[in-house]
Amino acid sequence: MAGVFISYRRRDSEPYADALYSEIARRLDTRDVFLDTRGIAHGADFTKEIRERLTASKIVLVLIGPDWLDARDANGVQRLSDNEDWVRTEIREAFTLGRRVIPVLVRGATMPPRQSLPSDIAQLADLNAFVFVDFVRDVPRLVDLIDRRLPVAEPAVVMALAAVGGAMVRTSLQTSARGSAGLDPADFFPIGFYAVLGTGLYYGTLVLGASIALRRRLGWRTEEMLRVAGCVVGGAGLGHMAHWVMFGVSAGDTAVYALRTGLWFLGIGAGLAIGLRRFAPNFHWQPSALALLVLVLAVLAAAGAAIEFRSEALNGAIEQVLELKGAIRRSWLWLPITLGLGALWAARSRARGRRLVAFASLTLPLVAAMILADLVASAAGQGVPRELLAAKNAWDNALFYGAAMATLVWRINVSDRSALPD
Repeated sequence: MAGVFISYRRRDSEPYADALYSEIARRLDTRDVFLDTRGIAHGADFTKEIRERLTASKIVLVLIGPDWLDARDANGVQRLSDNEDWVRTEIREAFTLGRRVIPVLVRGATMPPRQSLPSDIAQLADLNAFVFVDFVRDVPRLVDLIDRRLPVAEPAVVMALAAVGGAMVRTSLQTSARGSAGLDPADFFPIGFYAVLGTGLYYGTLVLGASIALRRRLGWRTEEMLRVAGCVVGGAGLGHMAHWVMFGVSAGDTAVYALRTGLWFLGIGAGLAIGLRRFAPNFHWQPSALALLVLVLAVLAAAGAAIEFRSEALNGAIEQVLELKGAIRRSWLWLPITLGLGALWAARSRARGRRLVAFASLTLPLVAAMILADLVASAAGQGVPRELLAAKNAWDNALFYGAAMATLVWRINVSDRSALPD
């Protein structure tokens, strides 16, 4: 994120300046924001520090309250008329350095007219301002507008590592339960227990990885991430329990396989919904909307499972042409989920043409990334010895979910229409 310099008058808007500083520091880093009361050590050269931080900044927030323009010193002289006034100096330096200056109106203030400002900062009156209406809502909203862009590589690596960790945990639990007997999972209860536990931890780890990868966008604290992930562990575990119980029921039936997978994802979605509703800050979806979305996710997952189950012939043809074993098996499950949720996301647009463009621009790159990741993983896994299957599974997961996260972050960056005020 670009450095943010906060300019303000203490008697006019200090609580807002403190709140902005705290929110930016909480969500990003204290190095990304400067506030004189927090960033200048006792005994430091105030003038030097201010100028250095202005030079290092990219964005200067000018907080303007109702007393900003007419603030006066002990002799009754308007502060802004003083060429050495620090607020005036900060704004003048910001314009001279070519920094992006954003007026932020607080406490019902309005923009000062151009003729009321000194000539060296008169252009401030021409800038579009951000208006604070609700303190709790608007502080994080302004931070969102300041920091819209996310790095692509870092979230992808974090997600890949989370996928590796989750896959290794799940594989280890299942392997430990089987021991050396080589029993079939359907015949041994402990294997079912460990499979349920491993699956819960696997999806919880994926959600934790995603929340860490997108932490700059979500603004969640560590304890909030862990609590949401914990809810997913429980939900995914319960969902997989239903999936496991039905393991031996018409194992060759497409409908039963789809139902099992639908129940599985119903548990995952329910756990995530509960976690978001209870622990995620600034998440205000109504329970009915969340319940509907969870149901849609379960239905889409069931559809994906049905496609996966019935795609053996197509898989065989793809494998024969590409000379790869298991070429795109993982993608079959996620295709309907990606397309369905992408359609819901695109439906927010009022214009039909824009809906189609939004749908295509979101889902097609994701689908392409998932299929490509599947193909690369299959190619890399050819001839892997059985004792290395756990490592291969971890690699497959890392590549698949890492590629999906990288594509999603890239798409978020491209799709952001919420621009900063000019």
